[in-house]
Amino acid sequence: MKIVVDDGYGNIKVVFRGENGIEKHIVPALAVAGVYPVVSNSDDDRIQFIRTEGEVFTVGSPHDAEDTRFQHYATSNMNRALVRYAIQRAGVTDDAVFNLGVGLPAGQFFVGGKPNTTAIEAKTAHHKLQVFRVTDKNSLLSVPDHVACFPQSSGVALIHEDPDLDPDDIITVAVVDIGHRTTDVSVTIDGELRVSRSGGMMDHGVAHARNRFKDALEQRFGLNMARMVDRAFSKKNVMISGERFDVSAEWQESVDETAQTIIRAVEALVGGTADIDRILLIGGGALIFGDSIQKAWKQAKLVDDPVFANALSWLSMMDE
Repeated sequence: MKIVVDDGYGNIKVVFRGENGIEKHIVPALAVAGVYPVVSNSDDDRIQFIRTEGEVFTVGSPHDAEDTRFQHYATSNMNRALVRYAIQRAGVTDDAVFNLGVGLPAGQFFVGGKPNTTAIEAKTAHHKLQVFRVTDKNSLLSVPDHVACFPQSSGVALIHEDPDLDPDDIITVAVVDIGHRTTDVSVTIDGELRVSRSGGMMDHGVAHARNRFKDALEQRFGLNMARMVDRAFSKKNVMISGERFDVSAEWQESVDETAQTIIRAVEALVGGTADIDRILLIGGGALIFGDSIQKAWKQAKLVDDPVFANALSWLSMMDE
């Protein structure tokens, strides 16, 4: 069995081939160090205690969840606990035999124009360590037989075929992967990755727009919107003291401003986009910023299933 996990800072995407075709799952990256007493009216096992390398995490609960944007998150105990938890939540049995595909940001995967073997080996070894679900008796979760590591966003660029472009031309393609908290960029020319024009940027993603949106709502209503902002950002309206207010104008402004920030950052990273024939927008943020970005970049295109684009490309590469 081959399982691919795109372990984003906000959501973890799990993809594998099930009995009825490709299965795709999204599991929020929610974890806090230690055992937190949790009261839940749910009878499922959404909230669990996971132990790895001597450290225990409470996973699956939104309360007091820690920010995953910290140095070396990709090879941290928290990351390993979250990835294995996400696999289990996707319906994979504890004792399943599987190979695992994971990714690293392009800026970490490549150094000096070559694969960063130190980072790649650290990431693969990281997921070979034991993980336990803490119950009355510790339950050892199966360790993958093999771990493959891929550069984020690059897989989409390398396997992309565009019917609107002449295959006989030398085509330059950029993939802009907009996540919850980061944006990764990969550029290929005639199917070969250009590492010098690829990389990642922190604090350029959906969370950035959410924070702008929260500031705008607090200015409008004079209230602390911390508990209401996530629902308001999703629904474009907010309930205050039982009354519903339309906040679509604030939402659009925060999205447009963040899109412009992302555009400027990408332009600086790749050295301009005039020579790029196609810009592929992937990631959950592509669904939010896609319209705004396509107004600035006429060659930009939202791919099919942008949320799972990375994971699906890695699964395809594992099959080769």
